[in-house]
Amino acid sequence: MQLDELRGDLARSTALTIQEQARRNELRIAWVRLVAVGAISVLDIVAHRFPDQLGEEAFSIWNGLVAACWSTVSLGLVWVLRRGWYRPWLSSLAPLLDGAILGSLFTVTLLTVDRTHVRTEGALSTMAAVSCLLAVSGGLRLRRGAVVGSAATAVGVYIVAGTLAGARPLQIAILCGVIAASGFMALWMTLIVGRVTQAEVARSVLGRFLPRAVLEAAHSHELAPLVEPRRVEATIVFTDIRGFTTIAEGLAPEEVLRFLNDVQGRLAEAVRAHGGTVDKFLGDGMLAVFGAPEPLEDHAARALAATMAMGRAIHAVRTPGGDVVDIGVGVHSGPVVVGCLGSGARLEFTVLGDTVNTASRLQSMTKELGCRVLVSDDTLAAAGPHRELATLVGEVPIRGRTEPLRVHSLRISAG
Repeated sequence: MQLDELRGDLARSTALTIQEQARRNELRIAWVRLVAVGAISVLDIVAHRFPDQLGEEAFSIWNGLVAACWSTVSLGLVWVLRRGWYRPWLSSLAPLLDGAILGSLFTVTLLTVDRTHVRTEGALSTMAAVSCLLAVSGGLRLRRGAVVGSAATAVGVYIVAGTLAGARPLQIAILCGVIAASGFMALWMTLIVGRVTQAEVARSVLGRFLPRAVLEAAHSHELAPLVEPRRVEATIVFTDIRGFTTIAEGLAPEEVLRFLNDVQGRLAEAVRAHGGTVDKFLGDGMLAVFGAPEPLEDHAARALAATMAMGRAIHAVRTPGGDVVDIGVGVHSGPVVVGCLGSGARLEFTVLGDTVNTASRLQSMTKELGCRVLVSDDTLAAAGPHRELATLVGEVPIRGRTEPLRVHSLRISAG
């Protein structure tokens, strides 16, 4: 297994997910910037026409003109982002744009309006609040560099504004501390979002080939199911639809698929209802495991109970031609290795070992021995009350094993 390759794929997937969300957030910030600066430009132009509403004899047109210019720049940025153009470095430059807008608007106001108005606590408090918003906006960009840049820009803008407005150094220092704290909270938020995103991307990527039970057990590390193969005791169940080749002959592929979905869905539901896991579907066959990935002390009993449920489940199923559907089942218990097979580009959760091979051989022998279910003596010995439903077949040779295997036929109800 190429674990480094998988880690690389996971890192790239996480980075792409975060970058896409950062692009969307940058577009939202751009809309807020456009609306805010546009509103300021309109209000400044209205104030120029009606200065008496502000208690002034005159209000400079330059305030409205500067705000209108920034509105044009903001509109252009919205247009660019809406067309899907985005680069990660934009998240570091955008805070500088916000700082330039705030600084220029405040400076123009300072130069054109009576200084007694901009020295007020209200004006500087408003500037501090806006600077805090600028610092926090870095968290929405989901990049540590952008957070630091946003916070530094916000602090710098307030220092300049406070100095120009004649604020006391202590006042500037206290409010700069508040702005920096806002930036720290944004950085914390970015780190949390990054960890959560990585975990969710890992679950999404691994969910393509790992059973849900494995993912839910992977709390310590996202790649734990892939790097920790385990040896466990389990019961393997192999199923096969009898005469599937004949059934599928002459049917359209769509009809074959519908038929398989119906039958395999019923069999898989019986497995899940008894605590088992469907490892894989093999065309008209199915491999199920009881006791892995989650250990089960009664895995043999659960496997036989599920096998009996399978017999009842297919009772109502008919082939497209109206014939009764029958299955062959092989069941064997023993040690298996649970893990993932393949590389980072193509992984498959599976169980391996002689136990799996033996269960497959038993399923293949059901037809020649004239029975629907063949159960090994190992499974039956641990199956508890299900033993009374079994009939000894005898010892049969198993390809790949030096010793014959003692097997039993299990009676399962067809209704």
